[in-house]
Amino acid sequence: MLRFIVTRLVLAVVVLLGISLIVFVAMRMVPGGFATAMLGPQGAQQPELVDQLNERYGLNDPLIVQYGVWLKNALRGDFGESLGTHSSISHELMRRAGVTIELALLSTLISVGVGVPLGIIAAVKRGTPTDAGVRGLGLLFLSIPDFVLGTLLIYFVSTRGIPLPVSGYVSLSESVAGNLKAMVLPVLSLGLITTAVVMRVTRASVAEVLNEPYIVTARAKGLSPRDVTRRHVIRGALIPVITIVGINVGFLLSGAVIVEEIFALPGLGRYALQGILQRDYPIAQATVVLGAAMFVMSSFIVDLLYAWVDPRIRYQ
Repeated sequence: MLRFIVTRLVLAVVVLLGISLIVFVAMRMVPGGFATAMLGPQGAQQPELVDQLNERYGLNDPLIVQYGVWLKNALRGDFGESLGTHSSISHELMRRAGVTIELALLSTLISVGVGVPLGIIAAVKRGTPTDAGVRGLGLLFLSIPDFVLGTLLIYFVSTRGIPLPVSGYVSLSESVAGNLKAMVLPVLSLGLITTAVVMRVTRASVAEVLNEPYIVTARAKGLSPRDVTRRHVIRGALIPVITIVGINVGFLLSGAVIVEEIFALPGLGRYALQGILQRDYPIAQATVVLGAAMFVMSSFIVDLLYAWVDPRIRYQ
């Protein structure tokens, strides 16, 4: 196990270095550049101004020099300053990461708390109207993009006089109740869609396990259907469910850009979008690398959970 953990951590470092290099180069290949975005169309037509701005921020240096300086500082936890606002990126990441983590965790709680039970029920009652209804509901939410669902929720709440905020964020330190109210619509926008995914995977996995020989043996021994499901089926069907939940968590942690933008949440996704649109290279690089690190860590935790759920799995 120790060898596996060390190997995965080394691979994670290599992956993150590769991602950081790709993002670093790709951002500088985007037409326009930071100087153009800051000076506007008219200012960008004055080469001397563009050159002065690029020189001021070291953007005229060779790419390898720029990347070396950025990487050296990033390894010390210093992602530099925003080229536009001159604010500390590390401070902004710490402040905004809490919003994205809260959004991801609450959405995951909904998807697991609702999707897993519905998937089990649908699998146990295969071929019945209950199964058809659960599958139809899952297909419905899978067919709706998160930004469409978010817009519909905003319209519904606004036109029905429901006392829920449709935008903005209230931190937990300010008000717990206000924070939960502000997160209801964003969490539903992401949680309902991921619930449908978890439900479908759970149903397929449980249905497959129900046909395994050891389940037939457990029934032959006289165990009740509830005991068979609780003691044997659920644990045997958890591997695919853990996989899809881990993927969803990694996706959400890496930044639900559209939902954060729709509901004006000051999270990592919105911060990344700001950096990309304004050609603010340090912001874009830091947010993408941090999002990739969260995704890699989520995948690593999922691999460790496999061995806990299924004792037959051993890592060398």
